[in-house]
Amino acid sequence: MKERAGQGLEISYSMLPSMLNVVSSDAPETEKIDFIERITGADLTGKEGKELYRKLATEIISAPTEIQSTLLISPKPGMNLNVKNKDLYQKAQREKIEAQVIPLAKMKLKRDKDQYGIKDTRVQNLQALLNDLERGGDEANRAFNLLMPMVLTKQSFELLIKNFSQDFIGYEENPYLPNIGALFPDLEE
Repeated sequence: MKERAGQGLEISYSMLPSMLNVVSSDAPETEKIDFIERITGADLTGKEGKELYRKLATEIISAPTEIQSTLLISPKPGMNLNVKNKDLYQKAQREKIEAQVIPLAKMKLKRDKDQYGIKDTRVQNLQALLNDLERGGDEANRAFNLLMPMVLTKQSFELLIKNFSQDFIGYEENPYLPNIGALFPDLEE
């Protein structure tokens, strides 16, 4: 959490369970038995030892799903207050999406010009939005918010989030992005 906070990424405690993975081991059973024997101090030799090992292994495997194995994490006062890094991280999220939106908008513009002609209102509006986005400033924000749903589908946005999950943690609360929930209802996270 500290490492990500330094990058401006705020990982909330409620996110931790979805980020933890229990990794199975491909080690031979004899190595697993030796390992459990060292940790517990139990004698796992012979037939009774093997039965005890299986019992202990089953308890270890089921531990993450049982009530008594709650992981308690207590935040320190003042955590997640690095506003400057968070702001930079959120702006970087928008830039990554913008890098997808601009080429898609240009492709749509070319396709619409070919289909409707350059004098068509839809083509002229799309060209104006693209110009505003590329110029920057306040008009770029409005243009981005209008272009994003025009060229990105729910599926393409989901794929972007899935492929670059570490870059888009907390995108739902990003003030530099349009309301993603309203744009893409039922978005799978």
